[in-house]
Amino acid sequence: MVSVPDPAPTFTLYGNNVAVSRPSVAHDAITDPLPPYQCAALTPEQVDRLLSDALDGGGLREASDLQPDPYIADTPNTVFTIDADGVDKTITIWALGFDSQAAAPEARVRFGALADGLAGSRSWLPARPASRCPATGRC
Repeated sequence: MVSVPDPAPTFTLYGNNVAVSRPSVAHDAITDPLPPYQCAALTPEQVDRLLSDALDGGGLREASDLQPDPYIADTPNTVFTIDADGVDKTITIWALGFDSQAAAPEARVRFGALADGLAGSRSWLPARPASRCPATGRC
């Protein structure tokens, strides 16, 4: 039996406004290395917009801590952990990206768009991401 550890977070925003993420790309888990992390120092305005999008547009503010899907149990969970604007919670969403009638479709669409936006579009990144972490000087 082969045990594969849980992957590191796809996206993390730290309290010093440094965002660290790993691009979401298709790769062969056995032969291809994961892409390198990217990091960027965000402006306070970018942080405010990102958090507002996550809390309100992404639905994290009103979400319950667990978003189960009783029809799909053998897929990964998506986890959002947030501590901002008076909201301090962890939301676990079962089988995000797999269609099911078990959960409110609107909420799942919002969670999916948020996850895709953080991992894929990089709309939150400055035009030229730093090659080294602005806070530490290291990658």
